[in-house]
Amino acid sequence: MARPERYDREQWELMNRPETQVRFRKELWSCVRRFLDTSPEGLELSRVREVLLLVRKYFQIDYQVAEESEEFDSARSSIAFSVLSSLAFAEKLLPTDESLEKMLDDALQAPPPTPEQREQWERLERRKMDEGLDDWWLKGSGPAKEL
Repeated sequence: MARPERYDREQWELMNRPETQVRFRKELWSCVRRFLDTSPEGLELSRVREVLLLVRKYFQIDYQVAEESEEFDSARSSIAFSVLSSLAFAEKLLPTDESLEKMLDDALQAPPPTPEQREQWERLERRKMDEGLDDWWLKGSGPAKEL
């Protein structure tokens, strides 16, 4: 999704040096971490939604530009559409702070699990481990691996 048209040539070259990209990632990670670390109590998920909103806003603009340009930019449009679709799915799965609080309250007020429920849970956990799904969200590449 390179956007060289947004910058003068020298600035573009400087920004695309490997060491500059590493610095950008570290700065971004630092800003996001501080933003999330300072979430008011009970509003942590709202902060996560704000981070997702920033990414969504970038790709909404990109999608609109691709769709409205005189020469339709299919690659730009499809990348933006793919990101927007994925973000919409992620946002639906992410509970609100209020719904998470209610879910936790309900869980704390529920009676303890029966031996059958405990056995069923243990079987599910063993199956996940056997299939390598116990920490699927930690596997793969991404910022967490690189930082």
